[in-house]
Amino acid sequence: MPSRERTWAKAAFDSVSQVKDRPWAEDYGRQAKHLPALIQQCGACQALTFLQAKGAGENGEAKKQLLEDVAAALQFQSADLLLRQARELETTGYHLLSRNVLRCAQWFKRYAEALLKIDEPEEEGGPA
Repeated sequence: MPSRERTWAKAAFDSVSQVKDRPWAEDYGRQAKHLPALIQQCGACQALTFLQAKGAGENGEAKKQLLEDVAAALQFQSADLLLRQARELETTGYHLLSRNVLRCAQWFKRYAEALLKIDEPEEEGGPA
């Protein structure tokens, strides 16, 4: 039986591979690259809700797809179920869910960087 990490890695690889030729692949990659940091800063519930809100708007295909892909990787039947659980869990359960969402999102980030070649320019004054 594969470990959770291997399951998430395979799901992320498959998902990112499938969006490579979509017109919004670059946006998907940027969102995937920033998702782990967003989860750490805001928490899983707020980060996932951000993807949901932006995914419902104009040009939101990439964000909606990323949310659905993360939910599927975590073996939720839908993004709505993942969001509902993030909202309704008690503190201990929410911390476990947040940790799992973060670890899963890190796989999406890695594969977005590798497969979609998402590499943003260095900010002025940043590391060389």
